[in-house]
Amino acid sequence: MPEWTTDLFSDIDNFKNTVEGDRSQWDTLFLNKIAVLGVVQVTAKIDTGTDVQKAKGQKRASVVDNGSSPVKFTIRIEMQPGEITAFARDIVPLVRPKTKTTGQPRLKIVHPEAALWGVGLVKVTNVTSAPPTSGGTKIITLDVIEDVPPAPNKPNNNTVPKPQPKSAEERVGEVAENQRENAKVTAQLNRDNPTP
Repeated sequence: MPEWTTDLFSDIDNFKNTVEGDRSQWDTLFLNKIAVLGVVQVTAKIDTGTDVQKAKGQKRASVVDNGSSPVKFTIRIEMQPGEITAFARDIVPLVRPKTKTTGQPRLKIVHPEAALWGVGLVKVTNVTSAPPTSGGTKIITLDVIEDVPPAPNKPNNNTVPKPQPKSAEERVGEVAENQRENAKVTAQLNRDNPTP
């Protein structure tokens, strides 16, 4: 299998991103350069944007490509009691900011699964926090979606440019030209249709 090279990992010390690499790489997650402690499982869900359409009475279906949707990930984090404190201190403020005016920031995600699909920025859409198990571990699940920049606005080609106002001289010139044309047409009609 190939080694995945990406600049997402260049600023994280001692983290080599390979698909074949050490299994612990797949258990490790960084959000905004902060290591998420615990054992992490990242699962991707990708909607390819294809729509199979079959009209009633038709034998064959057609496939319509509507374009890919942003990649969705489910991040399952299993933590020991000491790791929960670090999660509350480092990660919770990223996921749920204390002020309502700032909104949730984009999170830089560093994980082999995200790199595999070319995702570097995500936003959290849902958090599930279950009570600790009898063994003392706690499981928190983050649902995140790829943060895709908005498409640039396309110019509206249906708009007709507004005519610029004409100066008085231009309007007088146009009126004179129209009168000359009308006189020519009238003279031609009089020649072609003489009155009895």
